[in-house]
Amino acid sequence: TLTESEKWELIAEGSGKISERRGHAAVVFGDFMAIHGGRDKSSPLSDIHLFHFGTFFPFSPLHMANPHSLSRVKDNRIWQELKDEKENAATARYFHSIVEGEGSIWIFGGLGLESSSDSKSKNLNDLFAFNLGEFYPPTRMSF
Repeated sequence: TLTESEKWELIAEGSGKISERRGHAAVVFGDFMAIHGGRDKSSPLSDIHLFHFGTFFPFSPLHMANPHSLSRVKDNRIWQELKDEKENAATARYFHSIVEGEGSIWIFGGLGLESSSDSKSKNLNDLFAFNLGEFYPPTRMSF
C-alpha cells in the first residue's frame, strides 16, 4: 500500500516555458534538471532549459541561511531557457546523450539533419560542452 508521500505529482504542464518535444536528453544536478534538444512536430531542437525543483538540501548554504527551508518551495519550481549565442553551439539533435560534470553539460551524438534545407536525418558523433556558469556548483548534500 502506498503512503501519501509515495505517489505521482504533476509539477508543470503546458506552461509555455518549454515546447512539446520527444527524443530530448535530460540530466539532474543539484536543485536543477537540464533538458537539451529533442524534436518537435517538424524538426530537431537545439535549446537548453533548466527546471529548478524549488527544493533545498539539508546542510546546503541555502538551508544554513534559512533553517526553516527544508520543505519544498513550490513557487521556485520554474523553467528557465539558457541562451548560447556562440557559433560553435551544439547543433539541433534528438536521441542523444547528456551528462553533467566539471561545471558543464556534456552533449554527445544523436540524430541531426544532413543540412538546414534537408529533412533527412544523419547520425552524429560530436561532443559539446555547455558551461553552466552561475548554476554551478550545484547545491549538494554534505556531511
